[in-house]
Amino acid sequence: RPATLSRGIIQDILRDEFGFQGLIVSDDLEMGAIVETRTVPQAAVGALSAGCDTLLVCGESVDRHAAVIEGVIHAVERGELAETCVEAALARQRRVKARFLGGQRSRRPLTGEALRERLGTSAHQAVADEIARA
Repeated sequence: RPATLSRGIIQDILRDEFGFQGLIVSDDLEMGAIVETRTVPQAAVGALSAGCDTLLVCGESVDRHAAVIEGVIHAVERGELAETCVEAALARQRRVKARFLGGQRSRRPLTGEALRERLGTSAHQAVADEIARA
């Protein structure tokens, strides 16, 4: 199962265990590993249920984009997707927009030696191994 659709990876590991509260963007929901087993609207619902906040549908089909929106709306109406999932995703999107469009300065990204010290450590490898097992 692609990570985009895995609640175990997105919610359990990334959000709960690591405490990440930032914005999570899905893979392209039209990629082969996803559309082999479900429709794009079904994938959208699955990605939101898993904890994604923003959904990528990279194809140019306006009809497919509309189908995704309709699929999410219908899933909420049918109780297949909790409205709280959508509300939480929207809240995280709003926080990011406020941060980057509201003039609030972000921390500078790590570079050079500081980046090399952070990446490739045993702790970093342990996280990668855990994600691979999920």
